[in-house]
Amino acid sequence: MSEPTPALHPAQNRALRECYAFTRQLGDHWQALASRLGPGALADALATGGEVAEELLAELGARTETYGLFGRPAAQSVGLGIAGARSAVADRALERNQAARLAVLDGQHVATLLAYLASLARANHDDALAGWCEAWERRLAAEVDAVRRAAIATGDDPDRAIVPADPGPLGRAGVATATALGTFGEWFDRRTSRGKGGG
Repeated sequence: MSEPTPALHPAQNRALRECYAFTRQLGDHWQALASRLGPGALADALATGGEVAEELLAELGARTETYGLFGRPAAQSVGLGIAGARSAVADRALERNQAARLAVLDGQHVATLLAYLASLARANHDDALAGWCEAWERRLAAEVDAVRRAAIATGDDPDRAIVPADPGPLGRAGVATATALGTFGEWFDRRTSRGKGGG
């Protein structure tokens, strides 16, 4: 296990490495989801946001190298693994609206992490790093807001909102399974509630 770099508090070291992992995950996942969802405002917002995450990742590397902190290969590999699992497994059981709303949470996580990193940097009397983190938090937050607005707008077309996020056979099967489980759960809750009311 590596020791924290001398110019960084251990909390900064850990959070910066987390930023490597989850920014990589964000960029890869948003771009994969954009290509899967097909043309439209949601896919455009995800694709643009994914490109911005890639820019952040490149700048993060240049910024943290000056502190002797590196995010490759281990930290970024974690991000790739998470993104791959989300794309290959989790997204295939989701409807368009669900995948979009969960994608917003991914972006909010990284934006909040950047704001936390800015706070840590100020506590460590590093105004330059704090300012960099704050600037990136604002830039990423704008992309997250664009994805959020597009996710909300999926409700404008209810039929399209509930089609599988993955249009392939696995996506259709995943959503069908999730829908069947949800239908059973609804039936079970209704039956249980009626039983309690009648008792």
